[in-house]
Amino acid sequence: MSEIAHLQTHSHYSLRYGMFSPTDLVEEAVARGHRAIALTDRNALYGMVPFVEAARKAGIKPIVGATIFLERAGASGQVLLLVRDEIGYRNLSRLLTRFHLGGRIGLAPSDLLPAAEGLILLTGGKDGFLPRLLAAGREEEGKNIFSLWQEAFRCFVQIGPWWPVSPLLRLAGSLVAVQEACYLRPEDAKSWERLQAGHGLGHSAPGPRHLASDEEMTRLWGEIPQALANTAEIADNCCFEPIFGVPKLPVFRNGENKEDNFLLFRRLCEEGFEKRYPARRSEARLRMELEISVIRDMGFVDYFLIAWDLVSFAKREGIPHMPRGSAAGSLVLYLLGISQICPLDNRLCFERFLNPERKGLPDIDIDFDWRRRDEVVDYCCRTFGEDHVARIATHQHLGPRGAIRLAGAVLGLEESVIDEAARKMPGWAGSATIAETVAKNPFFEREPYKNLSEVAQSFEGIPDHLGLHPCGIVVGREPLAEMVPLEVSAKGPIVTQFEMKAVEAVGLLKMDLLGNRNLAILKDAVELIEKKFDLSLVPEDLPLDDKVSFALLQSGRTFGIYQMESDGVQSLLRQFRPTTLEDVTAVTSLYRPGPIDGGITPSYVARRHGKEKVVTLDPCLDETLAHTYGCILYQEQCLQVAAVFAGMGLGEADNLRRGISKRRPEEISFLRDRFFAGAEKLKRKNVEQVWNLLSHFGGYGFVKAHAASCAALAIREAYVKARWPIEYLSAVLSAGMGYYPPRVYVEDALSFGAHLALPCINRSQSGYTVEKENILRIGLAHIGGIGPAGVRSILLARKERAFSNLEDFRRRTNLSRLELEALITVGACEDFGVSRPVLLWQLERKKALGCGQGSLFPELALAVPSDFPDLPDYSVPLRRSSEVERLGFAVTEERREKVVGTTTIAEVKKSKASFFSVVAEVVGRRSHRTKQGEKMAFLTLSDGLEQLPAILFPEAYRKFSGLLRGRNVFSGKLNEEKLLIVNAVEACP
Repeated sequence: MSEIAHLQTHSHYSLRYGMFSPTDLVEEAVARGHRAIALTDRNALYGMVPFVEAARKAGIKPIVGATIFLERAGASGQVLLLVRDEIGYRNLSRLLTRFHLGGRIGLAPSDLLPAAEGLILLTGGKDGFLPRLLAAGREEEGKNIFSLWQEAFRCFVQIGPWWPVSPLLRLAGSLVAVQEACYLRPEDAKSWERLQAGHGLGHSAPGPRHLASDEEMTRLWGEIPQALANTAEIADNCCFEPIFGVPKLPVFRNGENKEDNFLLFRRLCEEGFEKRYPARRSEARLRMELEISVIRDMGFVDYFLIAWDLVSFAKREGIPHMPRGSAAGSLVLYLLGISQICPLDNRLCFERFLNPERKGLPDIDIDFDWRRRDEVVDYCCRTFGEDHVARIATHQHLGPRGAIRLAGAVLGLEESVIDEAARKMPGWAGSATIAETVAKNPFFEREPYKNLSEVAQSFEGIPDHLGLHPCGIVVGREPLAEMVPLEVSAKGPIVTQFEMKAVEAVGLLKMDLLGNRNLAILKDAVELIEKKFDLSLVPEDLPLDDKVSFALLQSGRTFGIYQMESDGVQSLLRQFRPTTLEDVTAVTSLYRPGPIDGGITPSYVARRHGKEKVVTLDPCLDETLAHTYGCILYQEQCLQVAAVFAGMGLGEADNLRRGISKRRPEEISFLRDRFFAGAEKLKRKNVEQVWNLLSHFGGYGFVKAHAASCAALAIREAYVKARWPIEYLSAVLSAGMGYYPPRVYVEDALSFGAHLALPCINRSQSGYTVEKENILRIGLAHIGGIGPAGVRSILLARKERAFSNLEDFRRRTNLSRLELEALITVGACEDFGVSRPVLLWQLERKKALGCGQGSLFPELALAVPSDFPDLPDYSVPLRRSSEVERLGFAVTEERREKVVGTTTIAEVKKSKASFFSVVAEVVGRRSHRTKQGEKMAFLTLSDGLEQLPAILFPEAYRKFSGLLRGRNVFSGKLNEEKLLIVNAVEACP
């Protein structure tokens, strides 16, 4: 066992400086026989949790620390701080927070003194503040600073091969031998130097930066044995043992109300119970009492009250919301008004969400209207205090393309060469590594691409910069800086230095407050309909058993409806023909890679329609699997099967479910034995077959509680779209950023009888609107070239009166010339009664006379001649191209000769024939690989008025995948689900 402890190591969480992961560091230290190892990343504790977890698992002592940057009067450098105990950790966390929130300009040496308790200070090696101060000839100043540090800290002078020892010996009370490690082995030096070069970084002093061997350390510092011995002494003194997995939940602040929090919680549940369950009291009462006792005993009452308070705020402010994930399976959350789905009616399981055997905190994740989510976060900050709430950080790692680009910069290759290589790499994370891609592509067998890919592999997977979790926030019982370092993210919000799993590990309350676009769409559509038709609708009260809603879903006309938009789901809806919330919940869960590839989806549909026999392996499972036709579709059913068939507790069954879904062999093996023992005790038959069923389908299972919440939103949106389709689609278009480009939703509105109108500066609002006679007017905010400020200026000026001519419009809005051009060319100024070329001429004429924006003599605008040339309007092709450029699609209709032998999509849908040819464009495309690895594609075709889902099977894909741009003739057979099986694609004549 080595007695030397390495005390300054920089993992790849020393962003752009270190090369190894915390786990790699631990593995290397164990292999070398060390009993302790430190991780001291630069100005950060990003890797602390994975480092400590890996060290504990490996049986080696972890030493937590950080190097932190100091600056004073022209001198700068670092100091190394190691944590001795809990107090030291809190002090280090505060110091790092102060460094980052202070703008990363460096702390003053005196700033360390109030935070000295529980920390050991080392002078920082080659880049140390003190050595640099002495080297600059400021010895007296250095002595004074070191004297103050010695009084406050257990302090060591850090010596290493990069710095002369003699100037420090005059100050030193204790020496310690340290070699900074940025990579693990000497042969990694080249990769590290390339990493530095790729980011344009240099280093201040030469020397090795690998994890030195005991022999190297002894050779360097054998003449100062105490310096080597002190590494072990420091390791012995660092006794900080962070406790993971113990919740440190904030206390719910009950305002002026002196009522005990548990009594308040129970009272709220009782009030909800009276409202929700005037009947079925005994069943609901039993479930409520069970949940309350578990919540109380596990110490989560305050957590539930916090979630209730956030939702109560949203209700008061009119912010739509819904829970997601397993939380919707809680009856208590239903009683508190957080969920709108009855767990009893929908067979939702509380134990999937929370049970006494669960490790870690439950997740109460909530969706809010995406435009107003930040209001909820702000309310949370006001309620608990700015220093108790923060967003969660993520780390953006170098993927294959990023690594290629960095390697290209290192090698000095031309941008075109780098771009060509990067395009050959997968564009999404986790799809394939550089090595896997290179192995399949001969392109990388030649230079410079071969060398480029080899260099890039050393960078792949390294964290590159800090990101922002899209929805996660943490709430602390005490100021967060005492539990986790904070810093300012690149986007502005303050974030924790720990990522999501690390935040959970240290026991902080994490909540996902997500932005949901469709909640906003439903609210906007309802408000539009209420105003237009003088109705009163409450989105969350819209019925879930409406036949008209289900008729729309059965038709597959579900563009704009939550999780029902893709061509595959539309096809499944037409096959499935849902009639209940249970059915839509199933559709939401069936259209996923696991059920599809595992054969559950086609079997489920066949069983539903009586084309395949429903079989269960034991009569005791009939009730549990009846509503899913004998299939295990949901994670909740995994729990129920294990409980009913093998007598396992639901908490224990959830551990089994988690082990199966996450492929954890050690958990599965133990619980498999428990399952078999329980089944044999109950004298069950077919135990092996039921276990295979559970382990096979359990890996695909989806959370039913989450699926039911999503299904409810989809049904309510279908209720609105089925009755007011144009108004609903105007809300979809106004929301922007849809599953499809705007053109698809416009065409869907046209198929429901809408008449599309160009944007108009006198009639358009910011978003899409519906005028009399079903005119769908395009909004000003959807014109390319007009920013939000420009739209606000137009709407504000128009409140006074309508715009009468171009000069009146220009003077009252003060828009830029480019914005005016955008409005003119798209046709938004047609109310002025002159052609687009004339308006452009007027614009140029005013500019020539010096009367444009910024003119010194704006009064000359009144003297501009009102006469203008008689210029004809744009031709139809030019109008269409201008509209496509500014809107993304054309509004002006184009008359084209019908291609002989083809038909429209509308006629296809009505016809009883089976073979068709249609002239269309591809507006939606999703590639897929078969089990044999062959490529195929799902398409959405459009003829300018309606859409048709289509599919290219592998043979057709090989022939025609290069002919999917522009207008083409698509020929094929229409199947029962109204899906065109394409067997030919020809260029349109």
